[in-house]
Amino acid sequence: MHDAHLGKKRARHTEETKRKISIANKGKLRSHEKGVMKHSEESKLKISLAQRGKKLSESHKKKISVSNTLKGPKVYAKIADSLRGRRHTEEARKKISESKKGNSAFRGKKHSEETRRKMSASASRRIMPPQSDEQKRKLSESMKAYWARWRASTGLST
Repeated sequence: MHDAHLGKKRARHTEETKRKISIANKGKLRSHEKGVMKHSEESKLKISLAQRGKKLSESHKKKISVSNTLKGPKVYAKIADSLRGRRHTEEARKKISESKKGNSAFRGKKHSEETRRKMSASASRRIMPPQSDEQKRKLSESMKAYWARWRASTGLST
């Protein structure tokens, strides 16, 4: 019971009134019946005409924008539930596959020559420059010595 009604008698419909309400609602759709309540074309036209030219406040526009762009687990869960048990057609699957191929963030774009030169220079610094046989021998000896020390310290042997 709601707090406002504590200690007070609530008005109740009489049996006659209940019967009249029941008769009046026969054949009407209940709003809680999912997907059942649909407007007729005539009704849609009336609603459309009534809404035309109506100016929305900036705050209302903002709310609409936020609700239309709102993403998150709940939204994705609703979408997933609505598609559960359905399968894409072969044509749709091919379209999805094509759209996912390649780097979609850079699709249809090209790096400028200047950017390509910078990328090349940066990559060449990351790659070890060519070494002489003497350099390779020294590197090999130092690595062998490193691993020998490591094996000795851990008690492992080859």
